[in-house]
Amino acid sequence: MKAGAFLLYADLEPAALAELDEAADEEATKATLVRLLKLEADSVLRQEVLLELYLNTLRFAREQAFSIEKTSTLFSIIKRNHEEMAEAFLPPDRSWEFLKSLLERHSVQRPPHSVGIFTLDELKAITQFALTYYYANFKLYRY
Repeated sequence: MKAGAFLLYADLEPAALAELDEAADEEATKATLVRLLKLEADSVLRQEVLLELYLNTLRFAREQAFSIEKTSTLFSIIKRNHEEMAEAFLPPDRSWEFLKSLLERHSVQRPPHSVGIFTLDELKAITQFALTYYYANFKLYRY
């Protein structure tokens, strides 16, 4: 990611997040994500695994009472990290380094290099979330 390329509203604008919040249940949320992100998977299983990652990310953001800005940014960070891992077939340690660089870019106020969207406590919670939900299941997401 080049300098100045931040992930606020990169994938989910405020209206999209409102639409996701209005979804009646998990299946409606998944259908909304598929439509909003224009997801096309070569297999149903792969799409379900990806949707589960996205749902867990949104659920975590709600549990943390993140603002719209923080939720959008976190969602895009998790999404970009997964895409980079899949495209470059990164091993866990390199994927982790990539994720940490994305988080740092969005947690320290140093324009134009980084922007302070997340606090240190939020960064710690996000790190624990990533370790628990993504890296603990890394092989599943990788394949």
